[in-house]
Formats: sequence, C-alpha cells, structure tokens
Amino acid sequence: MKKAFTEPYASKLIWQEISPAPFESGWSIFSKLIGLNAISPRKIAQLISKSDCEMFWKSNLHYKDGRWIDFDRFGQLLSVDPDRLRMGFLDTWGDIQTDYITSGEKRCNTCLSKGYHSVFFELGFIDICPWHAEKLRSCRYCLTTIYKRGLKVEQDKNNSEWLTWSSVCKHISVYDKTISRTNLMDDDELFKVENSSVQFCDWWNKVKSQPEIFQFLAKTAYSQSEAKFIGIFLNAAQEIAGTCPWPLDYPTYPVHTLGWHKNNQSCEDYDTVDSSASRSSIWGQNYRSVRKHLYRRYIKPHKACWNLLTNTHPYDLYHFDGDTACHACLAFATWRLLNENLLVLEGFKDSKIRTFYIKLFELPEKNFVQSNRAYLNLLYAQFFSIWQLIITQSSTRKVAINVGNRYKKNYIPFITYNDICTVLIPSPDYLLEKSVEHCANRRKNCESVFYPNFNDDWFEYLQYQNANDNQILFKIYQSSVGGILHHLNL
Repeated sequence: MKKAFTEPYASKLIWQEISPAPFESGWSIFSKLIGLNAISPRKIAQLISKSDCEMFWKSNLHYKDGRWIDFDRFGQLLSVDPDRLRMGFLDTWGDIQTDYITSGEKRCNTCLSKGYHSVFFELGFIDICPWHAEKLRSCRYCLTTIYKRGLKVEQDKNNSEWLTWSSVCKHISVYDKTISRTNLMDDDELFKVENSSVQFCDWWNKVKSQPEIFQFLAKTAYSQSEAKFIGIFLNAAQEIAGTCPWPLDYPTYPVHTLGWHKNNQSCEDYDTVDSSASRSSIWGQNYRSVRKHLYRRYIKPHKACWNLLTNTHPYDLYHFDGDTACHACLAFATWRLLNENLLVLEGFKDSKIRTFYIKLFELPEKNFVQSNRAYLNLLYAQFFSIWQLIITQSSTRKVAINVGNRYKKNYIPFITYNDICTVLIPSPDYLLEKSVEHCANRRKNCESVFYPNFNDDWFEYLQYQNANDNQILFKIYQSSVGGILHHLNL
C-alpha cells in the first residue's frame, strides 16, 4: 500500500521491534526511520530533540551525537527501550570529536545488505569490518542523505501506486511494496556482533586511562596532517590496553612516549628570530650531550656504515639503494645536518664547526614554549621519527630526504592535554634491532649500499621543483618503483 504523508506526525513512528541490533549506529537507525516513515532528517531532529537544545541541533540530523536527543521521547516514538538507542551514538562511548564535513560515511557492504551498521565504524581509525574482513568504503552521499538531504522519492515504472525511497548512491533503498525486516541477521550473527563489540568496548575503556592518547583517537575524521600519525597512536593505545580485538590496517610496533609541562620556562635566552643558539650555550651543551648518547647507543653498532657514509663522494649521496642502505646512519646524518645547519657531510669535518650556530626547532603549536626539557625530548623525538620515516618510506618508494621547515617539525607526532606535551616515538630498541638485522643481511650477501642503475629522469626534476627550499640531502631508490620521488621534508 502506498505510504501516506501525515502532518503532524502521530505519537508513534513506524518501526520494527527487532531493531536496533546491538551497537547499531545512529546512522543506520535514522536511515531506516526516514525510509519507513517518509520523513525528512530535519523533521526527525525536531521530533526527538530536547526542549532546551539550540536550533543548531534541530536544523540537521546529527546522527553521530546523542547529546541533543531526548531519548525518553525517542524511545516512546519507536516503542523501544531508550538504552538500546543510546548505544548507537558516539558520545555514549566517550568525548568523541565528530565531523560531518571532512569525509563520507564508512560502511561494510555485507553488513549493510543485512541491515546493519556499527556505531564503531564511525571512529576514524576503524577501517576493516571485524566480521567480514572487508575494507570499509566511504560514501559522501550516505552521509549527506541522513544528515540533511533525505531520501529521493521515485515512482515504480510498472505501477505508479508504489514508491521507492533511495539515496543518490543507492546504498540506502526502501521499496514500499516489499518492505522486509529491518534486521536480517540470524541469532549466531547477532551473538558475534554483540560479543566482539563488547570486547572492543572493554579495550576502548582501557585506552581512556591515557587521556592524551584517547583524545587523538576519539575522532570520526582526521586531517591529512593528522592521518599520518594514526598508526603510532594506535600502537601507543595497544601498549596501554593490549591488542585491539578488531582488525586494524596499520603496522604494529612498540612505542615510547616523552612528556613535559608546556609552561616550563626556557633555561637560557636564544635568537628567537632565527631560532639559533651558540654551541657554547646551554642549548649547545644539551645538543652535544644528546648527539654523543645517540652515537654511542645507536650508531656505534653501525660504525663501518657511518665511516662509509661520511667518506662517500657527494655525487653518490644521491643514489642509495633502499634495500641495502644503512637506515640508522642516514637518519643520524640527516638529524645532525638539520640541527647543525649544514647541507653537506663535509661540514662535520670543518675545523671551524665549533663556531657554527645550532638550530632550535619548535612544535607546530600555538604559544609553544622552548624549555630545556622540551628541547631534550624533541631532539630525541626528531631522531627516532626520522629513522622510522626512512625505514618505512624507503621500503616502498623512491625517496628524497629534503630540508623542509627548519623550525616547526610537523612530522613528529605530539599531543597536548592539560598543559602536558607528549611526543610519541617508535621504540628505539625496535628500530635498532631492525637496522642491525638489515645491515647484517647486506654484509652477508656482499651487497652495495648504492643503487646500481642510477639515472636522473624528468619525473624527478618535475617533483624536485615542488620540494621545500629545493635542498636535498640524500636520495634513496627502489628497483621496483619508478616515477617521481617522494620528498621527506624534514
């Protein structure tokens, strides 16, 4: 029978008592409500909103948040226990930053075919369905349809009495002649969904014990600059709460954290305009102390590699082999060049090097205070971050290590919470173990650190023009990878 549009709406909305399923998302609940009741997102928002909530919450259907919803009223309209509905909204599971602009709505097509969508699919770092091992696909139309547009109405071409309500993408579709159950999962599937979701909740609650880590992960979307840090924050979370019970599409490795109070006072004045300091200053003494420790602990096991690198002809610095080059030494050389304001390795042997100024860098954070504690932690974080970048990037692509912004290092993962700055680094022992094994294999196979078939091509020059400052320190090649160079702007 053709649906009738009624105004005002009755005290009940059309609904099926088998829904919502455990941990079913607000997006899924509202998509069914819109289809079953031929109602607009805005009208639903007005029907279930709290009487004292601002008009902002009533203008669109904020399906990821539940703070604006009168759940008692919502439950009455659907004849459903309000607690079953609350489970589908992210604020039930913590203070989570929601976004309706940056990306689309993620879905598992198999789950969707059974009328299910998990509330935890909304989290920005969840990208694989735990029940079907499918990569979650993002759709902008799925988001805007439920958030503000509503479903598009079309008549049945064969029988004008019946209507179809669907989204532009057709991922949401309701045909009123053959409305089926809103939940097509059997008892075993429901049990698996509930059981694994409870396990995820337990893990998520443990992550909350470290607010600075939780704050980063508690988002529905990430900017491009944030997205590259998801992996290391997830590994930090797993150090806290154990292995995530849901599959994650990120490499696993141990993580350490370094922290300090953001309002610690500077230990000594420095040239804030040029962010530089004399080597005889406290800043210079701190730098030399960290440099000596890093060399003795992490570079000395690669002494032969270091000697080879520092005695290499400048031409050869632009064609290292990503499969055989010493990542530890390349990282240490890069770290020294950046901090000692040099562009060539010959500068390490310059007799006047003690008169050169060192560069002090900052975090890309408003009102950042450069203190003694901050500087020491950032020196360590910078070295290990560079090391990790070289290991991961040079294994899959052609890489140019390039001088970027000298003072604000946006490749160092950090977060500030309650005036405590925390930077995350891969475990130093983990990096050392990988690099020692890497170099041992090269020596065992009597391989060279240099790429044998080196030649410049026009792809490189094209990309080179877009590099920050056009100051390349090293190039690393991969035999199986062509095309343009990827620039690590450090």
